[in-house]
Parts: sequence; structure tokens; C-alpha cells
Amino acid sequence: TKVISNAVVSQPDGQGAMVQFEAAAPADKVVAHYKEQAKAAGFAIELEMNTNGTMMIAGQRKSDGSSLSVTATPGDMTSGQIIIGSKKG
Repeated sequence: TKVISNAVVSQPDGQGAMVQFEAAAPADKVVAHYKEQAKAAGFAIELEMNTNGTMMIAGQRKSDGSSLSVTATPGDMTSGQIIIGSKKG
């Protein structure tokens, strides 16, 4: 996996990060990996989509209100995006 870009956003009510990456693995394997990692970190997966091969999961961690989404699009290399946000307080 190769990170293409990352960004961190901080606002008075919370913060978030977005990472864009490329992976040699197929989109379904990429999403399955991050789904397993998210569950292990306490996230409840609330949405799973597959639209023309682009796969997405999204969920929340009730203990602290953090949200997570992972998207993977197939191609010569799978391109993906992870967004995670948390509330302050």
C-alpha cells in the first residue's frame, strides 16, 4: 500500500483526517481488511455499499462518537480513501 496524500482538519467541535492510498490488492480485499481493523477498534459498521465495483463501508464508535468511512475503487491499482473524524469534548 502506498499513501498518496493525507490531510488533517481541526475545528472547534472536532477533528478529522483523510488518507488517500493505492494498493495492489483488489478492492474487496482492501475493504475487508479495514472492516476487520475497524471492528477490532470498536467501530460498528453501519453501511456497506458496492456500486459498479467501488466498495464502501462506514461506521461509528459509540464510546467516543468517532466516525469512519473507507472507500476502494478497482483499477490497475486499487485507489482508496479513509476518512476518520472525532468530536471534542
